[in-house]
Formats: sequence, structure tokens, C-alpha cells
Amino acid sequence: MVEIIDNIDISEARKKEIVEKCKNWLKIDFSKAAREIHYRKIPKLILVEKKLGEGTLNDYKFHCFKTKNNEYKYVLQVVNDRFSETDSRGYYLNSLEDCVWSHGMGNHSIPTAEKPLLHKAVELNSKLAQDFDYLRIDWYAHDGQLYFGELTFTPGAGLINEFGPELEKKMGDMWEVF
Repeated sequence: MVEIIDNIDISEARKKEIVEKCKNWLKIDFSKAAREIHYRKIPKLILVEKKLGEGTLNDYKFHCFKTKNNEYKYVLQVVNDRFSETDSRGYYLNSLEDCVWSHGMGNHSIPTAEKPLLHKAVELNSKLAQDFDYLRIDWYAHDGQLYFGELTFTPGAGLINEFGPELEKKMGDMWEVF
């Protein structure tokens, strides 16, 4: 449930509309609506964040897998131009260099200027994910800064299959249950 507001100088009617939408969101039991039961006991809140930049930023989703020897493997899912007609996804396996699979209309790439920030994200991921065998950690890069997005244990409520059969098999093999 997201509302992107580009202009802070909005009418009173639009403000009331947004407040009503938020009130309705707070009535939804997301644990049932999205089949993600771990949300059941989390208090419902509305989070307001400042929009970074113009347009849509690349969304960097790291699917982190802890190995039995406490190292990490990852699949980086790069989402370019989200919410647009040129939405695309590129997938990188333990690397920021080689896109191993992609789909959508865009370029499936990581801008060179953002790679140092993503190397920092890889380091931070190992700390954030240290207590879990799987965790997806999302990041954004803007104006030379790295911004945290979210943590999730069940992307797409565990129902998405956008990775393609070959990459899904590789991800399954990376997930060491212990």
C-alpha cells in the first residue's frame, strides 16, 4: 500500500482523500490480505518518507542466503523503471557485474556510479542478515548515498515466480537449511 505524492502543495480535498485512504489501509489485516502471517502481531502504522529525486530510483533487492560456514551468497534483483511501461528486472548472481537473467522492457543494468554504494550494501547485508538463513534486503542509491528500503522474509508473499526456472533452481540450491 503505497501513495506517491510528487507535489507537497496539494489541495485540502486531496489531503483528505489521502488521510481517508490511510485510515482504510489501517483497517486491513495484512497478514490475511497478503498471506504473510508474521505481520499479524506487528502494530499497524503509516510510514511517511521523503521522496528521493525525480522519477523512479532503481530498486536493489538482495536475496541473501547464509551458508553453513556463515558466509553469504546473494542474488541481486535490480528493478529499473518500476511502475512504468519500461519496467525491467535484471538478476546478478554473487556479483554486480554479470546479469545472469532478465525480463521486461528496460536495460537491466546497474549504473557504474552506484556500484561502490552497492558494494557497501553487500557488506551491510552480512550484518543485517546474520541471524537468518534467508532474508531479502532492499536498498536505493541517490546522489552518492545509500538508502535502506526494507527487510522481508517473504517477497511477494512467497508466491512470486519471476526469477525463471533456472535462476529459481540456483536460488533453491543456495538456501542451506540447518
